[in-house]
Amino acid sequence: MHPANDNYEAISQTYSVTDRQRRYAEIVALGTHSHTRAAKMAGYASASARMSAYHNDNNPAVQAIVEHHRMEIAQRHSLSEDWVISNLITLARGADTSASHIRALELLGKHLGMFLDRTRVEHVASFADELEALQPAIQDAIEAAVSAKPTLTEKSS
Repeated sequence: MHPANDNYEAISQTYSVTDRQRRYAEIVALGTHSHTRAAKMAGYASASARMSAYHNDNNPAVQAIVEHHRMEIAQRHSLSEDWVISNLITLARGADTSASHIRALELLGKHLGMFLDRTRVEHVASFADELEALQPAIQDAIEAAVSAKPTLTEKSS
């Protein structure tokens, strides 16, 4: 049994997943839609699909299901990493256009780790960040409200 299958079996027995999470994993495994679109197709609300996709992408049980389905797809179509690499090499050597030749070489180079994808990450202040920044002011307001509140003995006098 393939290690990913072992991982799938262990995780699927440890964690429970919802029907929507299972459907999300199946759609993501196909690789034909963005993760947000996959969440919408799985039944998540449009307004929360992006966040649901993020949570599912970080859920080990959902990821195990995705890997399990990808492996099943590869087996069903007799695909293997060696087969893909072999065909890319054939394409790179005998490509009829320079664009397909370059693309095949690019994919081979990525597989070999020759290229690094660099993305710029910018911090965008979230509601949680703003709330955390307001904590001292909130705490001061609570303390002021508690100290200004009359006690029972002060009310009755």
